[in-house]
Amino acid sequence: MDSQGVPVCYICHEEESAERPFLPQGQECDCRGSNVIHDMCFDDVLRLGHQSCSLCRQRWRFLPAEERRTYVLHGHTYVESWHVRDGKRHGQFLCTVDGVRHMEGSYRHGILDSWLRVYEIGSGLLKRAVFYEDGLKNYVGLYYRDGRLRAQARYYKGVKHGDTLYYANDGSYGRLFTYYYGRKLATVS
Repeated sequence: MDSQGVPVCYICHEEESAERPFLPQGQECDCRGSNVIHDMCFDDVLRLGHQSCSLCRQRWRFLPAEERRTYVLHGHTYVESWHVRDGKRHGQFLCTVDGVRHMEGSYRHGILDSWLRVYEIGSGLLKRAVFYEDGLKNYVGLYYRDGRLRAQARYYKGVKHGDTLYYANDGSYGRLFTYYYGRKLATVS
């Protein structure tokens, strides 16, 4: 509660709004409604890997269910795991190939919404890291080969926008391309 007695989220200290509703009171932990938390703040707490209330220390009552899928493709065993909330992928997901991390990221209500990291099969070296927002590539994408940065690109709403820099085999500056909403404008060598 704030100084006027209005309930505020104990994570961000903001009031409830139509865009940011509170979770149903007293259902998430033993605080029994004495503390409230926004649905989105709860998602952020889960995304950080916290599985219990930081105030009463009780494990959250409605953690998203975990699902797992195993399959064999081209002689490799893939295991994917993710959380489900309201029938949609939600929170952290992980894919391993032959027991080694291959892909990881995070969903929010069924939409990819964080860094997606993909690792090379076998070596486990980082292959690419791209930031997604609302399911679209946004901000930056980093691309690697044999553990070395080979390219970095800027994205806006799913398309290249801004400078894309490619590096030479020795790691030195290679070529620079400039994009404007997905259209290549200029090349600087």
